Amino acid sequence: MENLEKKVFRYFGKEGLNWLKEIPRIQQECIKLWDLKDVSESEIMSANYISFCKSNLFGEVVLKIGFPHPDLFSEMEALQVFKGKRIVRLLDFNRELGALLLERIKPGDNLTTIKERGDRIKIAAEICGDLPIPWEKRGEIPRLRDLAEKAFTNLHKEGIAGEKVKGLVNSARERFREISEGMPDFLLHGDLNHWNILKNIREWKAIDPKGYRGPAFMETGRFMINELNMTPPAEKTECLEEMVNIFSKILGQTNTSISRAAFIDKALSLTWKFEEYNRGNLFPDIADLELLAKFNQIQEEKEG
Repeated sequence: MENLEKKVFRYFGKEGLNWLKEIPRIQQECIKLWDLKDVSESEIMSANYISFCKSNLFGEVVLKIGFPHPDLFSEMEALQVFKGKRIVRLLDFNRELGALLLERIKPGDNLTTIKERGDRIKIAAEICGDLPIPWEKRGEIPRLRDLAEKAFTNLHKEGIAGEKVKGLVNSARERFREISEGMPDFLLHGDLNHWNILKNIREWKAIDPKGYRGPAFMETGRFMINELNMTPPAEKTECLEEMVNIFSKILGQTNTSISRAAFIDKALSLTWKFEEYNRGNLFPDIADLELLAKFNQIQEEKEG
């Protein structure tokens, strides 16, 4: 719980700590609502309270309780639309309690347990191809481009980055504007990193969607920058080439589109880190952003 308290305070401040005090009450209400038993607390939590339970209706389940926040409500809506296709099934939810009842994915090993990089990329590519759904309704799902524009604008206004970083971010911003024009929106997971891809009995499934909407191939960006973070500096270019080739082949996209997704996602991720940490040790991230900018330029020149 100590780690959960730190993360909740970091994201939600004192209101988050007050919410944590309500967890026992909320959990009991959920137990009554869904007739849950054999409740055990998860050892791994981010900014949500997670417990494993058994349900007479659904069998083994996961109870996820989150701080009432737009991100939580976007997740609820996204899971309703995805309907369990290559993603954890939402069995029920209660918006007032901030609670989601989810299927339990077993054995639940995450993608970092796969040793071969090529195998990890193929699994992620298949999910990136299966998950995005054409967005045909209005709702609480935020548009990724709008979030990016706000973050990129704040980076300039607040003066928290140097000229080199701002130049790289501007380059990513221009490319995002270019690819977004006239392209249909798809519902995206939005945070498809290695720890959000778990092994089920028959297939790999995603968990914890952010719930964004944007171009379908943007789903690839988060996995790519995460894989790049796990790669030694001398192998990063080779890693990028392998990822772009596999993703473009499986998804039927151009190499330029896939490389742009990684470049844009990294710029957005770095921008959010500047806002959160304000000049922390971001040199490795800046180096990766430079590499992605150069790699993307090469892809653009190859494809004209």
